[in-house]
Amino acid sequence: MASPKGPTWLKKRLSTFILSLGTACLLFGNRVAVVSPSGDSFLSQARDISAEIDADLLEDFPPGGYEALVVVARPEYLTRERMTARGNIFRDRDLFPSTGIITGSSLESARELW
Repeated sequence: MASPKGPTWLKKRLSTFILSLGTACLLFGNRVAVVSPSGDSFLSQARDISAEIDADLLEDFPPGGYEALVVVARPEYLTRERMTARGNIFRDRDLFPSTGIITGSSLESARELW
């Protein structure tokens, strides 16, 4: 059986992510943060999301204290090295925040995800 692909499949998965994030905001309250590096071309999207869900806006991954994180950044920021290093920091501190990533080939495509 072929794996599901295409726009409909992707939209269903994204809808699930957004619903899950909305649920996280209700459950975790102000323990949700939006992470976007300063100077990133997606920072305006991060500001919009932060305001919409009433979450803290941070320039880098926090050392702890958040139950959920939304990372909004250009793909170039999301390197294997950076993401692995952050994951190792969380693991070493026994922190396991729910994490979502909003990115795309352009700001417009990232906005479509939200």
